[in-house]
Amino acid sequence: KQKTAYEIRNCDWSSDVCSSDLAASYHEVQFLESRPIGRKGGAMPNAYTGPNKLMIGGEWVDGVKGQTIDVLNPYDASKITAIAEATAEDVDRAVAAAKAAFPAWAKMAAHDRGALMLKLADAIEARTDEFVALEALDTGHPVMDARRLDVPRTVLCFRYFGGMADKLQGDVLPVDAGFLNYVKREPIGVVGHIVPWNFPLMFTSWKLDRKSTRLNSSHSSVSRMPSS
Repeated sequence: KQKTAYEIRNCDWSSDVCSSDLAASYHEVQFLESRPIGRKGGAMPNAYTGPNKLMIGGEWVDGVKGQTIDVLNPYDASKITAIAEATAEDVDRAVAAAKAAFPAWAKMAAHDRGALMLKLADAIEARTDEFVALEALDTGHPVMDARRLDVPRTVLCFRYFGGMADKLQGDVLPVDAGFLNYVKREPIGVVGHIVPWNFPLMFTSWKLDRKSTRLNSSHSSVSRMPSS
């Protein structure tokens, strides 16, 4: 049965019934007036209007060369937004900022690092609708998938490693009598990673929280780059 524009506009996309019944991304019904695929009367955005600069040293900044990259809708190649282009010089700036932040992060108590991860998970969950819309718009994922997989799995991943931060255990290795051999975890330094295009939000959580809570050192400073 084909849903009418009114039915889709007033559908609660948080419900299993609506998602499984329609089982479509907003792209598949974008011919409807104002692309009304949001939750109960809300409309799925046609474009992104949030920050579009580089996050370096805790601030949104332009790229060194001042150039931008158009982000296109994978369905119809329409422009979603334009973001600052990161060049080699910008990568160097990000690494330098991560190195500067590293000493304080490395000295932070494990339970405090875990608390920050849990706080981040709560913040993402509180803005679920926004992230669902952005993931569908940017990657072409069905809204059902973004709501059931991308966003909740991101939240769960941060919560899992947030809870693990102060529960890491070491090993005492058996050696000759009179000697004690144990593993001491120490910070390793700045870690960079590239996030694939198909699950950017979820893959960011897979890489970021592991680096921030464990990864050999127990705590690292991270510089993140998109795949394209």
